Amino acid sequence: MTKAGILSASRKLPGFDKHHCVLPPNLDLHRPTPVCYSIQEMKQAAASTTTKPSPNAPQLGVGAVALAFLDTTWRIATPVVGMTILGIWADRSWGTKPWLTLLSVVIGFGMAVLLVKSQLAAVAQAEAKK
Repeated sequence: MTKAGILSASRKLPGFDKHHCVLPPNLDLHRPTPVCYSIQEMKQAAASTTTKPSPNAPQLGVGAVALAFLDTTWRIATPVVGMTILGIWADRSWGTKPWLTLLSVVIGFGMAVLLVKSQLAAVAQAEAKK
């Protein structure tokens, strides 16, 4: 059950004005064991679980993410589109329609796979150096 499901399925217990007490839904109802936290404890727990960036972590902005996306995109699109155009030209020139186009598309996809694999290997190597 998700955290939201547990919180929505839990019940507040009456009579606790300084504490927030809930009875988790999966406990035995004949012997309930409430879970109680003071408001101060809840605020401290919420503040300590807030994600804070590590001082050594690189800051990635929207531009860096966009550049990484474009770096992968050109590695996929350029060989496929380029080889497709070359295949269409070859089919028209030599009258082999559609065989050279199909062959060039397959070669373009193969080139794209090799380019993305080399990119992933470079990223893995850079991560290993850290």
